[in-house]
Formats: sequence, C-alpha cells, structure tokens
Amino acid sequence: MRTKLLASILLTAGLLVGTASIAATGQDELLVATSERKIDEARVVSVDLATRSVVLQMPSGQMLEFANINPKVTRLNTLKPNDTATVTGAETMAFVLQKGTAGIRKVIDTKTQDLSVDGAGMTLTHTVYNDIVGVNVAAGTLRVKDFAGKIITVPVANKEWLTQAAAGDQLLVVTRASMMAFAN
Repeated sequence: MRTKLLASILLTAGLLVGTASIAATGQDELLVATSERKIDEARVVSVDLATRSVVLQMPSGQMLEFANINPKVTRLNTLKPNDTATVTGAETMAFVLQKGTAGIRKVIDTKTQDLSVDGAGMTLTHTVYNDIVGVNVAAGTLRVKDFAGKIITVPVANKEWLTQAAAGDQLLVVTRASMMAFAN
C-alpha cells in the first residue's frame, strides 16, 4: 500500500524523477520522495593492488578514491591507469512522518559499502529528526523544531499531507547518496 501511495503522491506532485527506496517502519508514513540517477564514464588514474585502492577521474575533473576495496571484488587486478570505469550514482531525498515520537531530535549519518564481483561503491545516508510543534492546515504550514532547537515554519503545498501530521509527531528528512564503480 505504501508503494501505491508513494507513486500516487509523486505522480500528483509531478516529482516522479526516479525511484526511491526509503524503508519505513510500522508507524512511519512516507510523504514524498524523489530520486535522480546518473551514469558516467570515469578514467582510471591509479590502481594500488597492495592497498586495494583505485582513484578515478570523472568527466568534470572530480577525483574519486575507493580505498580498501573488499577482496570479493575480483576484477580489481584487471584495472590499469587510463582504463575506463562506469560510475553510477543516485541521490534520493524523502520526507517521512513519524507519529508520536517528538522529543528526541537527532541527526544520524551512516556510511555503508556496496560491492559486486566487478565493482565497489558506497552509500551515505543523512537523517535529520525534527519535532512537529504545530500544524496550520488553513495556512498550509508546519512549525517544526529542528535539531538545533530553532523553530521554523515550513510551507506545505499539499494540505492533505498536513491533515496526517500533528504536534508531537516528527518530520524526518532523509537524504541518501550512493555511488558504484564497475570495471568495463
């Protein structure tokens, strides 16, 4: 049901850019999410088999370093400087309503490694827990207390979403960036 709700919300809001994969627990409600994917070819700058690290240069000139690549990535020894590697990336942002959990504002950052036989990558997730202190459906606003304790007013275009929120709930802002590099 949440998947259908998300698809309906995104289509209605005109935000269907890609797909989102934000897990929600029993009392969480995914309000809106958007995701953007990109694929690029990068040039291999250096390969160090002793430390199992690779440096790639993106078309923009940005350098990416993958260090301590898991030994399960078996194609690392086939890479040489000036080879090309495919780099896929995705950025996702989601707003999640968590019912009745206000009081513990926090920021959680996680970093995980992704791997396959021919590639390695990472995912960075940043979650900010904000307390909802007021809802004004007529004005189309939420008043939230952010992590630093500052009260801010957030405009919400979809008033139907506001009817789901109440003081004492939390608004989670989840951003996730993932990147995977594959040997060609």
